[in-house]
Amino acid sequence: MRTVCLLTAGTGSRMGKYSTVINKALLPIKGKAIISHIIEQFPDDTQFVVAVGYRKDDVMDYLRAAYPDRNFIFNIVENYEGIGSGPAHSVYCCRKSLEFAKDGFTLIACDGLYSDLINLPTDRNVIGISKVSYEDSINYCNVQVNPYIQNLVTAVSDKEYCDYGTAANGVYHFKDATAFFTSLSGSEISSGYKWLQMHGHELEWTDLGTEDRYIQYYQSTYASDSYDYSKSNEFLYFVNGRVIKFFSDVTIAKNRIEKSQDRKYFPKITYYNNNTYAYMFVPGSTLYERNDLNIFQKFITFLHKTVWPDLKTETKLTTEDLTKFYKDKTYQRLEMFEKKYPDFHPKHINGKHMHKTMRQCLERIDWDYLLDVDLENRTAFIHGDLQFDNIIYTGSRFVFLDWRQDFAGHIQIGDMYYDLAKLVGGMHINYDLIKKNMFTFKDHHDKITYEYSSRPEYDKMIQHLHMLNLYDMDLIELIVSLIYLNMSPLHEAPYDKMLYSIALERLNAY
Repeated sequence: MRTVCLLTAGTGSRMGKYSTVINKALLPIKGKAIISHIIEQFPDDTQFVVAVGYRKDDVMDYLRAAYPDRNFIFNIVENYEGIGSGPAHSVYCCRKSLEFAKDGFTLIACDGLYSDLINLPTDRNVIGISKVSYEDSINYCNVQVNPYIQNLVTAVSDKEYCDYGTAANGVYHFKDATAFFTSLSGSEISSGYKWLQMHGHELEWTDLGTEDRYIQYYQSTYASDSYDYSKSNEFLYFVNGRVIKFFSDVTIAKNRIEKSQDRKYFPKITYYNNNTYAYMFVPGSTLYERNDLNIFQKFITFLHKTVWPDLKTETKLTTEDLTKFYKDKTYQRLEMFEKKYPDFHPKHINGKHMHKTMRQCLERIDWDYLLDVDLENRTAFIHGDLQFDNIIYTGSRFVFLDWRQDFAGHIQIGDMYYDLAKLVGGMHINYDLIKKNMFTFKDHHDKITYEYSSRPEYDKMIQHLHMLNLYDMDLIELIVSLIYLNMSPLHEAPYDKMLYSIALERLNAY
């Protein structure tokens, strides 16, 4: 059985905005956390000793959710930042779990991607090395090796310009664990091997240890025809046949779990704790993938018969609830957008003159109508983000994904018209095609042009809603405009500006 020590205790201060919301080992690459790309290179019987400190619960929850059958030993590093902290201290906190491991132990820093870890030699003391340029050498611990003596390490130069051509990449194997721990001191791993005979082993390595390096590589993993639709305060993983959701706000995860409990049209939760929950991957197709009018008609029936009546409380929505959710939140999101883009004031959109600013448009809305019309019939149990990407059709049933955690603070009730508006909004703008970068946006001072792709089937689906004669379609379309405005500050450029422009164009016509 191989023993591998994973270092995740540090704050990841070089990760910028990400360091405040998530442990860097959990940053996603190609649908998996960085730490998963390491773990999955080793056999199932590997014993993983994990040094945890900063956001330790997040790391432990992710690993337990993703790999319930793997062997993890968690060692808590109390002093993970400030004086005395560092990778040397973190591995020292794991000493009791590592010192007497048969064949020694492999040590890996979880802020990079590596290839062929399983073939790292275990019959000697090894330091993983990778090629670096002279210009980059100042950022790394540079290692000189003698290729004629099994790549014996002959010199180490830490964070200085040098022409060795290779640097330590954060992977080590210590055959002589006792000698390593006897030598270990200070904050750097190098203190533990400076008296040991080390051999370099070259690995392909992608350094993800800074915000810029991570973002650059993350964006490169998207196909050239894709658009990054992700958010910076929540993360989605597809690991080991499971879907794992992480939220920086623990309340969101808690409320989502409560909302889905004992409702069979949500996936069965296999793990939940703190900021994280998981469920098994649901086979089937999204309604975007189906684009089928007959299935859509079945889905509307399903909403009326199964979902919206599924109330477990006698509480009803009030005008105050709707005011909080629609009016107050809209003005808050507008302020977010204006702070993000203080000089963005479109006057012409797709050749049409905008006679009113966004604030003037909001002032003209008949808020009494939006907040009061048909109020006695609008209370329902809702999904809350009911667009086609969040609805799976298995061939026999519908399953909800990525549901909203609350509506104006209510977990068990919401506005039926919000579900309908989300549905219609996701047909006017096909979010699936947006993710495939099938849109254009050009900003020429105050002149905006945009174009996006849609599907002809959606006109028929919206017409079906009209023909049912059950809904106030004008109210639905008004809420759709507010949804686009509310979405705009939450996304990246240029999609954020396009959403704002579409909302402004629609509200000018209101």
